[in-house]
Amino acid sequence: TIRGHKIQLEQVILNLINNAFDAIEYLSEKWIEISAQDSKDTIQIFVKDSGTGVSDEVADHMMEPFFSTKDIG
Repeated sequence: TIRGHKIQLEQVILNLINNAFDAIEYLSEKWIEISAQDSKDTIQIFVKDSGTGVSDEVADHMMEPFFSTKDIG
């Protein structure tokens, strides 16, 4: 059993997958890996892709509400 808001969890996972897709769109090697790890009281969900990663500058801001590196629209 996972406790949480189902719709919000779905949105987070879908957003991570969409971001991963955007990160690999123009690469020759394209893959997205989704995995989960069950710990004692928690489940960790990982979304990993073959993209180049994020810069330190982007990482410093990525948890800010409405922050994006994508163009509007």
